[in-house]
Amino acid sequence: MGLSLAMTLLASGALGQEGPLTADEVAALDRGELVARESRETREGRLWIGGVSYLRVYRPREQVWRAIHDIAHWRDMLPSATDTRSEDAGDHVQLVEIHHAYGPIEAQYALRVHFDEHAYRCSFALALDRPHDIRAGHGLLEVHRWHDDPSSSILVWAVLADPGDGLLLPLVLEPIEHESVRVPTRIRAFLDGPGAGLYRD
Repeated sequence: MGLSLAMTLLASGALGQEGPLTADEVAALDRGELVARESRETREGRLWIGGVSYLRVYRPREQVWRAIHDIAHWRDMLPSATDTRSEDAGDHVQLVEIHHAYGPIEAQYALRVHFDEHAYRCSFALALDRPHDIRAGHGLLEVHRWHDDPSSSILVWAVLADPGDGLLLPLVLEPIEHESVRVPTRIRAFLDGPGAGLYRD
């Protein structure tokens, strides 16, 4: 089916979602549709939201990977992000500060992002030593070649976060939960739109 079982289990297993992609999910990806498996669970009284999602992108793997490295444009790829800044933390790690605005509610935090050039993977976790308006979070983003087509890629996105217990959180929790697994659609929209002329050879 073109997607390695190991890659699928890496994303799904990280969030307690077992099993490879189904035949229907692979067919949906072939049509360019988003495949998303949302997750919501409570552990020790704390709510965790997120999930795993997959999307075909009509750009070569290397071009998509270069876009992922362009942290200045993460504000165009992350939901409700208004600003992203980064600093080099050494050893292929970037410390990325992100600011979101959900109507009257704002959230700011920093992620430690590790880029694995060989695996075309960036993994991230909340930097607890920096100011953060969410309690915890971690995830990964991978770029794979789609089947044997060098002109297409598959994005694999996995995220799990504890948003905390702010007084206004119930007002925006549902849209945040919905958008958390739709990051690949925003990445593709950026590459098809404002980023269409970027990252090409």
